[in-house]
Amino acid sequence: MKKSISLQIAKVISFLHTKMIFHRDIKAENILVFSVDFQSEKIQVKVTDFGISKKFEQNSEISHHNASSPPSEIDAVQTTTVGTIPWMSPEFIETKIFT
Repeated sequence: MKKSISLQIAKVISFLHTKMIFHRDIKAENILVFSVDFQSEKIQVKVTDFGISKKFEQNSEISHHNASSPPSEIDAVQTTTVGTIPWMSPEFIETKIFT
């Protein structure tokens, strides 16, 4: 079940990124169990709390390597710390500029 939960979360994040939406606060409290089937060991989860998520426009705060680059190759620079500190990477906490 753990692998299924992780895979579902990764698929949601990947989908959001294709739509240029960045959640910015993925943590356990924002993952809800939607349904559980104990016999088949299937579980469905939902990602919630898009309060500090951000949608980037095509040519605003991000730049593409080239016009045909997929969203996985986008450079975005964030200089503001957002999210929940215990769940952040050290780079966010140290308020370094990162891409």
